[in-house]
Amino acid sequence: MSKKTQADSSGPSHPVGLDSVSFQLTDLGETLLQSLYALRDRIKVVAELIGAAEGSSSSQAENSASERVDAQRAVLLSVVEKLRASHDPSKIASVVQLANAKCDLITAMIEQPALFVSPLMTLPEGFLTSHIGPHLGTKDIITRLAPTHPYLHTTSRKPAMHKTLQLKCKDFCSKVKVTKKQVSVWGPAFSQTQQATMVCLPSRGVLALLEHASSTLEELHAWPDVSCPRSLESLPKAGKPTPRRGDDEVVFPKLVRVKVAGWWITVANKRRWKPMSLVDVHLRDMYGDMPVSPASAPMCSGNGGDACTAWLAGPGPHSLTLEAGWDGWELSNIQNMVKPSIKQLRGVEWEGGWETIAASGLQLEEFHATVTFINDHTLEDLDSFRTVCIAPNGTINFTCTPCHPYFCSFDIMRAYPSCTALIISLAAAVKTVVFPSGLAQGQAVPPVVLYGLPQLVFSQTETLHLSSAGPGSRPLPDLLLSGLSDSHFPSVTTLGLGQAKGIREEAVSKATALKSLTEVRFERNGAVLAPFFFPRCLGVCSKSGPLLHVIAEYGSKVCFNTGVWSLWEGGAGAGLGAVAMGVREAWRGVCER
Repeated sequence: MSKKTQADSSGPSHPVGLDSVSFQLTDLGETLLQSLYALRDRIKVVAELIGAAEGSSSSQAENSASERVDAQRAVLLSVVEKLRASHDPSKIASVVQLANAKCDLITAMIEQPALFVSPLMTLPEGFLTSHIGPHLGTKDIITRLAPTHPYLHTTSRKPAMHKTLQLKCKDFCSKVKVTKKQVSVWGPAFSQTQQATMVCLPSRGVLALLEHASSTLEELHAWPDVSCPRSLESLPKAGKPTPRRGDDEVVFPKLVRVKVAGWWITVANKRRWKPMSLVDVHLRDMYGDMPVSPASAPMCSGNGGDACTAWLAGPGPHSLTLEAGWDGWELSNIQNMVKPSIKQLRGVEWEGGWETIAASGLQLEEFHATVTFINDHTLEDLDSFRTVCIAPNGTINFTCTPCHPYFCSFDIMRAYPSCTALIISLAAAVKTVVFPSGLAQGQAVPPVVLYGLPQLVFSQTETLHLSSAGPGSRPLPDLLLSGLSDSHFPSVTTLGLGQAKGIREEAVSKATALKSLTEVRFERNGAVLAPFFFPRCLGVCSKSGPLLHVIAEYGSKVCFNTGVWSLWEGGAGAGLGAVAMGVREAWRGVCER
């Protein structure tokens, strides 16, 4: 008895419970009902044939035939199961016809195994190589398809069957075992491979198969199927690729695109590959072993990227995209990789350090960086990098993390008037902005600010903070105040008022009119003489528009010297109830604009 029969021995005597189906369909025509009853009886006969055949099988060939019968039985079950969900007579008739055909096939496979020819054997070779082969995967072709029949054994070894090389494990940190004998026997079959997809570690046998495809390979994709969980960001050292014997190089004349991760990013150096036509290089670094602390983990890419340089051996032009399982690649992490052939560079974590590549001759046409913190030093470094490493018509794009806000600082714009283009690019990427609510006493607006600030569009900003202007402040000029508009802040959902002290009402009025705004937050710390629901500056809110949630964030040490709440800051207690009644609403009130 096969394993499948043992596993299914507790199942029903007939495969799908066709009795209940037929009695539920009493409104069908007599002819169709008779065909359902006939199918039910026939399935019982086929089930008995299958049981008898499995009980008598003993040889390896008979067991193989039994597995094929089991596969057809599973198909029959799924076909007849469709009757449960169908009430359309025409569809039911079609399913009955298909189920009878499957019964014929199973009966023939059991009663005349020597004469039975699998439909797979009747397919043209071109159909197998073009349509079935790419979906099976290389491992299944070698270990499961090839041994089943002489016809398939011959076809599976032809290079046309392996234009796509696919080796996949349960995860990206597992090995596919490929022996020397398998490489020797199957290696020539990969002489026409054009695409390779690998979800496994780069073991010696796997790389040897790839090297058999060096003359024709155009794309290499060695990438986790999904975003790696924390446990998979640490790669076992045993997965590191081993150097190839000999001094000769393996030339890849047609390889134009690679997307590789983990130890795969070191393969070209370790195996002395020379990709002459490579244009698109996408690398994801991962930890080199299981560290106690992620900060102590060595990068797979080595010192300054010296383990990845061979990917850029060709003349280019190269487009280099970088990813990492932590914050990202800094410029110092790629200083040994950088060369003038790189024209697009993406995925850099900007932490300065551009001096390490200043002498490389880099002239980028496109540069994309992730910026964590923006201050005058950031702008100064970016401006110097742009002058030295960006082509005259090159572009710079940014992604900004939400951790640190961008300050609309008059001082920065005054000190770095040449950085206006950079500031405009940063403004389009920042998630949080601090905007002045007014002019402090004695403060003037530099002309460069009056010119530059209206050009800024904070298209991705979700949180807008208004900063205090202090006592004796003056309103912002109309040209700057008009910047608090939907055209400049189209995506803001949260307005932050801080302690709500020294915030000018003109700025609050403009900010609370933003169409995308949904909530306003303010803070209170220390002793509060008179607890209130709304800061005084919110009294200028527009009375039109949707509801606006006002959320108070009280520090852990805040204490109230009175138990009576007032509606507005500075009020004398408007009888809104005792603390027990009012505290909940103080944390989340609703103010109609």
